[in-house]
Amino acid sequence: MRAASAPETPPPCVAEQECDHRRVRPLRYLAAYLFVLALLASLLHSAQFPGDWSVLASVERYNIPGRWLADYQTLISGVLAIAAALLGGRYLLQSARLPVEDAKAQRVAADRRRLAFTTGVLAHEFMRLATLARQADSTIRVTIAANTEVTDRTREKTTLRLPTILDEWEFMSLISSELFEETLRVRDAINRHNFDMARAGGSFGDSNFRRHVQSQAADLYTMLHHLANRYAVEGRDARSAGGPLLS
Repeated sequence: MRAASAPETPPPCVAEQECDHRRVRPLRYLAAYLFVLALLASLLHSAQFPGDWSVLASVERYNIPGRWLADYQTLISGVLAIAAALLGGRYLLQSARLPVEDAKAQRVAADRRRLAFTTGVLAHEFMRLATLARQADSTIRVTIAANTEVTDRTREKTTLRLPTILDEWEFMSLISSELFEETLRVRDAINRHNFDMARAGGSFGDSNFRRHVQSQAADLYTMLHHLANRYAVEGRDARSAGGPLLS
């Protein structure tokens, strides 16, 4: 015995031309109805009925009173004209709305593709920064243990550079509010770390400053690693929305 199959769902549009055809087809039917109604209204309004109603004998055979049709000729033609006008207004409204809806759909699709692509790239970038944060922690510890002077080379190795995309509000407005807030926290922590590396002198100063910069670098690794995973999840969610990533 065969199991009941799941109800079929209408196939998605495989191309923009097919989607446009599906949207325009009802408008074509509506235009045809509009033409027929307008033609009927015009013919009925201009029709002339003879006084003896002999031409309506065939109509009366089907129990349709010809005199009633003649008496309400103007009313019926008016109703048909109003119906044609209403359908014409609906046709014009839908025709004017199509370009707006298409532009909105294209903008949403472009934003989704940009979000999916950029979050995937940032996931790898923040994972790379997490590795650099761990290396900075090792450099700080080696410098302190060897009691050597902090040089420009040391500052270069311990300074972390944020991706420039984080300064673009158009992209940042696409990510979730939770991810946005976490990104700001990590960005603030990196800026504080870089400020400490720029002002470090001697062998990273006194004991309090040494403990501070070592703890800060270790915390940065954890924060960046977690943020990279969050961006990876956000990218997968955007890509699972459907459609090609680059189109």
